[in-house]
Amino acid sequence: MAQTLEQIAELAGVSRATVSRVINGGPYIRTEVRERVMRVITEHNFHPNAVARSLARRRTNAIGLLVPEPVGRLFNDAYFPPLAEGVAAACHDLDLYMALLTVNEPADPEARGHLYKRIFTSGYHDGIVMASSPRSDVVTKMMIDFGVTFVLAGRQLDYPDLPCVDVDNVGGAQMAVDYLVSLGHSSIGTIAGPAYMSAGVDRLDGFRAAMAGHDLTVDPAHVIEGDFTEQSGFAAGLRLADNPPSALFVASDMMAAGAMRAFAARGLRVPDDVSIVSFDGFPLSATTHPALTTITQPVAESGRRAVEMLISLIDTLLPRGSGPAADGENGAPRLVLPVALTIRESTCRRDTHLRR
Repeated sequence: MAQTLEQIAELAGVSRATVSRVINGGPYIRTEVRERVMRVITEHNFHPNAVARSLARRRTNAIGLLVPEPVGRLFNDAYFPPLAEGVAAACHDLDLYMALLTVNEPADPEARGHLYKRIFTSGYHDGIVMASSPRSDVVTKMMIDFGVTFVLAGRQLDYPDLPCVDVDNVGGAQMAVDYLVSLGHSSIGTIAGPAYMSAGVDRLDGFRAAMAGHDLTVDPAHVIEGDFTEQSGFAAGLRLADNPPSALFVASDMMAAGAMRAFAARGLRVPDDVSIVSFDGFPLSATTHPALTTITQPVAESGRRAVEMLISLIDTLLPRGSGPAADGENGAPRLVLPVALTIRESTCRRDTHLRR
C-alpha cells in the first residue's frame, strides 16, 4: 500500500509537488492529471498522512529563507540570488510563501542573540532553509536551541549530521583535475576556498584525491587558500605569478576572475601560460575574458530540493518546533546533487602551451 507522496508521484508519473497540490485542491492542474493522481490514491488506499494533516495545523504557510549575512552581501554575491530563486519556485509549486530573512548583525553577542530569538520565535514561518555562509555554524546552534525545524543549504563542518542539501564539491574538484590531466597537464595548483567552510574543505580534498589518483605531486607553493572573493583570488594570483603551474583549479568563479586579473598584470596569458578551471558556473564565468571553464553547481535546484526536504520534515518526521537532533540520531536526511563540467576558453592542451 502506497503511503508517501513520493510513492504516489512515482505511480502516477508526476512530481511530488503535483500530488500535494491535487490533495490540497491546488489550482492550475490539468483535469487528466488530477484524475490520474486521484485514481492512484484510490487504488492504493492512500490516506494523505502528515502532509494534509500538517497543512491543516500549519500557522503561516510560509517558509523562511535565512541568509546570515549583511543585506549588502545578499545582493552582491552570485550564490544567493539563484538559491532564493529555487526556494521561491518550490514554495510557489507547493502553494506556500517565502519569507526572506536577512540581518545586519550587531557586534554585541547578547544583542545578536536577541535578534535571532525574535526571528526564530516570531511564528511568521513554519520552518527555515538556511544558506551556507561563514556565520552559519553559530546561527545553526541557535536554531537548535530555539527548536526550529530547518534544512541547511550546504553541509556544515560543525554539524555534519543535520538535514541538508549539498552539491558534490569533492566530485566536482576531482572532475576539474581529471579534465586538466586529460589535456596533458601534470603541474596543477589550486586556489582553495576557506578552511572554515565545508565547500572550501571538500573542494580541496577532491583536488588532493584526484592528484593522488593520477600519481601527481602537489607542490605546496602552488596551493593557496582564499575566501571565495575576487580580492583573495587576485592576491593568490600575484603569489603564483612568479612560478606558476601550467594549470590551476580555482575553487570559485570569483577567485578565478581575480587570479586572471593578477596574471594579466604580470604578463601571463590564460590559457596560453596557465589553464584555469573554476567552480560555481555563475553568470560571471561566461563573461570573463577568456570565458571560464568551470564546474557548474545547481544552486537553484539546491534551493528547490531544500524546501521539499523541509516540508517532508515538517509533515512526516518531526513534531512542530522540535528541531532536528543535533547528533543525527533521527536519521536526518542529506542530499548531494551532481555537478557538471562546462568547457570554455580558459583551458587548452599542455602541448599547445609548449608551442606558444
